[in-house]
Amino acid sequence: MDGAFQDSSTAYQLNPRLRLTAYGGQFYAHDAALAQGPMVDLPTQRISTADYDTLRALKGQGVFLNPASTDDLRRALDEHGADTAMLDRWISARFVLPHKTPTERAQDEMVQRLTGHFGPDTPPVPFAQRETHQRCFAPNRFFNLPADTDPSTAHVAMVGLPFASLPISAGTQTAPDALRLQSRALSWLDFQKTGAYSDVVLTNGKPDIMGRGVVVQDCGDLRCAEQTPAGMYAALGTLLDDLDAHAIRPLFIGGDHAVSYPVVKAMLAREPHMGLLHFDAHNDLFYQGNVSFNHAAFLSNLLKDTRVEKVVSMGLRTTLDQRTQNMEQAYDRDDAGDRVSLVPLPRLKQLLASPRALRRAVSALGGRPYYITLDLDVMSEAAVAGQVSTPCGAGLEWHELHTLLHAIFAQLEIRGADVVEFNPGQGDGDGPARDINATLVRLIDGLARSGGKPRAYQEATDGT
Repeated sequence: MDGAFQDSSTAYQLNPRLRLTAYGGQFYAHDAALAQGPMVDLPTQRISTADYDTLRALKGQGVFLNPASTDDLRRALDEHGADTAMLDRWISARFVLPHKTPTERAQDEMVQRLTGHFGPDTPPVPFAQRETHQRCFAPNRFFNLPADTDPSTAHVAMVGLPFASLPISAGTQTAPDALRLQSRALSWLDFQKTGAYSDVVLTNGKPDIMGRGVVVQDCGDLRCAEQTPAGMYAALGTLLDDLDAHAIRPLFIGGDHAVSYPVVKAMLAREPHMGLLHFDAHNDLFYQGNVSFNHAAFLSNLLKDTRVEKVVSMGLRTTLDQRTQNMEQAYDRDDAGDRVSLVPLPRLKQLLASPRALRRAVSALGGRPYYITLDLDVMSEAAVAGQVSTPCGAGLEWHELHTLLHAIFAQLEIRGADVVEFNPGQGDGDGPARDINATLVRLIDGLARSGGKPRAYQEATDGT
């Protein structure tokens, strides 16, 4: 600790960027401006219950309304029966900052200039007390989530799968980190207290509130000793065991659609009767004699290599494909006709035009849990600004996707989901960042509803 911090004549004020939040049974200090950009003054950090309670109490009593001396702050701590060493921690962590009047700042600036030009024997101002922005690049995590979320409190885990299978999908391996950076416009530490609503879809004429009380964990990217499909499958097994132990629903972020094969295969090993809800512009039944790591063959792989019983592929719109032999083999050898229901885009649009018909169609799928795999090329090319590996012109719009997901989560149990084929290097314009973020929130909320773990509805206050 710099000795200057102990100077009783120094006045201190609360860092205006400090925010205190209860999350997942723990307490965190974080930057109030964190969601506005990647540079932060206060890195997100877990703090003790005593620090949290005392800071909230002092602020509530107006102790920080005006700059206070070290002695005054220590007396306030003593009156609360708190350890006065707290103040040293708060100063070191920049929760409280030295206060200087505009005149004092001007004087310091003048002294620094004179010291540099005329006063080599004059001691310089300590770096920690210089008028400078001491900020850092915050870790790149989905929705600015902390790194140490208690898994026993989490409802949903987000996992990056930075893998691409073919040259045409090169760039999708950068999607998890690109989406993390884009999602930083929202701080889940704040969001989970009040949630958010959308009036795109309603329940009994009223908007649903999404995300309130939901604890999310960013598990980072899936890593394996060998970046191969076999290595991915082994690593997925360990990850899913850990998530199952805490009743956490997984949300995977690809990568291209090849990653869905090992994910669904691993989940089917735990729930053999799980069905698959497949959103895609393509049927992904590209037939090859053997299982292959290919974004056009993830469903063909599953039919060959698992006993998946029910697949519903929605949003299909291939208009001309001469690989008829491949298609026929999928039906003749892998029983695609009995196991896969194809729903072309025109039929899906018809269901969307009739809420009652949509509810009936979704209800008819009941009786088993499902996994959702969302290939973003199911969206219209305009909706995703062309930022997918294989853009396909007309398709679903974002409001239609939200309507479908709302109906699915309202009637079916969903064990997990993935979002794949976002390719930040493709297309043009600003990209679909805001809409993908909103879709991730809807998926998180729906998975939390399906998980059955009670939510921690917390008082919508942030303390400081």
